[in-house]
Amino acid sequence: MRSPWSARAIQPTAVAAIVVVAVTLVAFSLRQPAVPTYSPTPPSPRDAGRALVGPVLYTVDVTDLEQWRYFSFHIGSVIENPGAKDWDLAFRRYQIIANG
Repeated sequence: MRSPWSARAIQPTAVAAIVVVAVTLVAFSLRQPAVPTYSPTPPSPRDAGRALVGPVLYTVDVTDLEQWRYFSFHIGSVIENPGAKDWDLAFRRYQIIANG
């Protein structure tokens, strides 16, 4: 049988361990994550054809709250003033729409 002193010694140790773990988790959640940033891809419309095989990264500048930016996979670029069927994706700040 355990003595009452050993049971009392375990309780503060367990509480201290829980407090240390909680403080550590809160400290790790407060630091700012390192988010990668990319400069916008300059518009260069051309027929993409088979050139779009594999991963390709495009960055679209959508900082304007009112203006839609249109992207075409066919030409692999952002396009200005497209026709109704000339674009595939459109972006406006936090909104994305697909054509089709």
